[in-house]
Amino acid sequence: MALNRIGKKLSKKNRQTKRGLDYQRFEERKMLAADLAGFAKATAVPSKAPSVLEQLASRDDVAWAQKGLNQLIEVASESNDLGTTTVFQQSWNGLAVYDSWITVVQDADGQITNVNDQARQNIRGYATDGSMINENLATRIGSQDLGKAASVESSASMAWYYAGNKARLSWLVETTVFDTDGEVFGEHETWISVFDGSIFNREVTGSAVSELLNAPISETGVFARIVINDAIGASGSRTYAEPFDSVVSISVGCTGTLISSNTVISARHCGIGSGDTISFGDNSNNPDATFTVASASQPAGGNANSALLDGGDVSILTLTTDVPTSIATPMRFIDATSDLVGMTAVTVGYGYNGVGSSGHGFTADGTRWGGENVIDAFGSPSSSSGSNIISTDFDSGSAGNNTIGGSNSTPLTFEATTAPGDSGGPVLVDVGGEWVIAGVLSGGTTSTSVYGDISWWTGTAVYRSQIESAGGTFVGDGAGSVSFDQDGYFVGDSAVATVRDGNAVGDVSVVITTTSGDSETLTISASSVGVYPTSIDTAQGSASQNDGILQVEEGDEISITYVDVDDGDGNTVDRTDSATINEIGPVGLIGVDFDDAANAPLNWLSLSGGTGTFQDLNNEQGGASQVDLQIIGASTGYEVNLIASTIPQHANSIANIDGQIYTGADPIEFVYSDLSPSTDYEVYVMAAEGFYDSIQQTVSIQGEGSPITFEQRFDQGELFVNDQVGSSSSTLAEFAIVVTSDANGTISINVDPIGATQDVVVAGLAIFEVAEPPTAPTISLNAAEVERSMLTDAVITFDEVLDFGANAFELVKRGPDGGDVEVTSSVDNSSGYSVVTLAFSGEFTETSGSLVDGNYQLTIVGDEITSAAGVAVDGDGDGDAGGNLVFGDNESDNFFRFFGDIDGDRDSDVFDLLQLRQAWNTSAGDTGFNEGFDFNVDGEIDIFDLLPFRQNYRDALEFV
Repeated sequence: MALNRIGKKLSKKNRQTKRGLDYQRFEERKMLAADLAGFAKATAVPSKAPSVLEQLASRDDVAWAQKGLNQLIEVASESNDLGTTTVFQQSWNGLAVYDSWITVVQDADGQITNVNDQARQNIRGYATDGSMINENLATRIGSQDLGKAASVESSASMAWYYAGNKARLSWLVETTVFDTDGEVFGEHETWISVFDGSIFNREVTGSAVSELLNAPISETGVFARIVINDAIGASGSRTYAEPFDSVVSISVGCTGTLISSNTVISARHCGIGSGDTISFGDNSNNPDATFTVASASQPAGGNANSALLDGGDVSILTLTTDVPTSIATPMRFIDATSDLVGMTAVTVGYGYNGVGSSGHGFTADGTRWGGENVIDAFGSPSSSSGSNIISTDFDSGSAGNNTIGGSNSTPLTFEATTAPGDSGGPVLVDVGGEWVIAGVLSGGTTSTSVYGDISWWTGTAVYRSQIESAGGTFVGDGAGSVSFDQDGYFVGDSAVATVRDGNAVGDVSVVITTTSGDSETLTISASSVGVYPTSIDTAQGSASQNDGILQVEEGDEISITYVDVDDGDGNTVDRTDSATINEIGPVGLIGVDFDDAANAPLNWLSLSGGTGTFQDLNNEQGGASQVDLQIIGASTGYEVNLIASTIPQHANSIANIDGQIYTGADPIEFVYSDLSPSTDYEVYVMAAEGFYDSIQQTVSIQGEGSPITFEQRFDQGELFVNDQVGSSSSTLAEFAIVVTSDANGTISINVDPIGATQDVVVAGLAIFEVAEPPTAPTISLNAAEVERSMLTDAVITFDEVLDFGANAFELVKRGPDGGDVEVTSSVDNSSGYSVVTLAFSGEFTETSGSLVDGNYQLTIVGDEITSAAGVAVDGDGDGDAGGNLVFGDNESDNFFRFFGDIDGDRDSDVFDLLQLRQAWNTSAGDTGFNEGFDFNVDGEIDIFDLLPFRQNYRDALEFV
């Protein structure tokens, strides 16, 4: 809210008193600023910089200001130990242009650190001889009826800007216009951050001058541009706007709307481009978050100087990073304009504000205002030429203010119009209970936005294809869809699917069924507008409906159904997709126990002899496989009393392998078929004898390539596994022989007698498909930022969903003062793979949650992390399951923390100091705020962060 002024300017002391300046606090903060300034001066690196005008002339953004008829005239300059601020007045053809200046902030070395460009490249300002300057018309329009300016004065001084209970060191730039009688004709005060040149506040007085500041650009009576009715007032308008978090403030002085995770729509005439900033939140002076524009495109072509009402005043802005849904949810568009007239519309923006009786007064408080109106016309604007224009008028109940013929003069409760700064903001209409975008603000008929003002928006429906290409969505998008991410899955895989429906409101549901009888209902929330991702784990077994696991069998078809309640024509349609369980994956060992007593390990096939083929053998988990076994050679069963010390350990105990089959002295052959072709399998040939004192036989296993042959020589009661006597101190897996199946998916095992042995015996067989071990993960520190000033978490990303043991992650602080660091892990499998976030605690962490200064080493224990098939992670990258990944044992891993090291080079030096200066006295959400300097995590960069920075300054952290 601008200060009221009478006659001459108030003195600086009065202005400070008017802002409630607490001088004691002022002096305290001044001392702190001096401390920082002295610190900066003591550590500055001297250099010879080009003159400030030379530097400006070399910059693409402001070089124009010294070309042609444009000239920059220095009017004020002030320096301190931090650097220099200089104010340049713009002159055009020898005429000083009102409120047209560039403020330049230089560091102590003379290098420009920020340029605040308030100059008018397309000049439409007020010159000191009382004339309007309009470069587009190439003419000077007399405006003596608005008063005549005799001189323009600018000055800059250092001062404290107070916002609530916070004081910020700033430059106060004052521009004053005096008339021919020496009276103040108009004033501007701008408060600019000393550290980064960002604007804290801007105040304008002098209505006549303000009229001129909003002069026509190219069309007579069209003003590029919320003023609320008197009954509601400012508070009511701000409250009205609060729900519209997707409406944003843009640094060039315009408004826009988030339409996808990384896209904003605004107006072409705003001239928004790469590097401009987008601010979210109710107050643009203290935003919740800021993002940067990467590029801008204009669907209708043209540029910032094109006609406002040609129907093409639309600009689509792509951001450098995505906006999280926790900050704002993108808005959708209406897909037609034929029914717009008569609809209630909402308008929201950050521009000049006020009440209808007096207009906006050319003041803005930085907050988001909102109101409503009725769309009175669409097509050609009244009192001007153009097309594709949505029109509203600002009604007060007076017929004289009902400026669009045929419309109703009765105002709505929150009747409002727009004002400068709202340009590019949305006009929203209600479709099915959802506010959607119908257009973006292009301009209006009055410069002050009083009752009777007409606002004009450019319709967006005609640019549907370009908006959709940028990620925007429309209500009325008819066909919803649902799809799996692939055509087939193995048992144990996660089936991933996505629903897409631009008409959907709130959460949606899908039903996933299998041909073997399972059914699961999933409720899905949107990840972005109209996009609903989901996944469900599969497992082999009998159907158990709605237990959160999809039970499947080999050959199952799984189907997903989404009920689309509106196909665009009001019909309800089932949308479906399907996938196949192609084969049973490697989910467990397949065992056969030859035992006359039919007493076998759990889920092993029990046979007492004979020949034949046994199909689709079960695995240890009880699920069917496609594996078949053929036995060739007559045999008979017999019991064996095994010596316990010869029975290996196995999760599914094999102690019940207490029998045998025997053939006398005849060979016996076993053929496994329907194996995965050319695939590695662990093979176990187990022998035991319960009658003779000893047995000697040869085993030959044939797969792909040469056969594997070994002898089995053992005594009665011993369990012989492959080529050695078993041991209760070893696991069964330690006795495995790996054989590759042939191209037909077969492995054959031949057992032959040796010499005069009296028998050929087999106690059991087992086979297990060797799954490829999960690969080692990637590790990210500080969200992949290079800074190591704060180190609060580590993110470990695997390439599949895994199970984690209690000791999967071990973290230590390296060096003589080190020790174990307590870690807590959280696992997120929502993306179809495991992402583990480690948080730190204990003696080696700050209260902020960051690790203390030092070097660290993380060990990821491969045997503690297993796949659904039970295969351990290949931690050491040797191709085999198991082994550990060690991170931080090499200096290049950069696993360290050193407060103040914002560029991650293991020291705190002048380059880190320069960035601290940029962040100094900022708060979370402010431009320039850097959380890496927020030592106590209070959302402020202040003296409590400066002190620990100074402790490390000019020091380095060696790798140990």
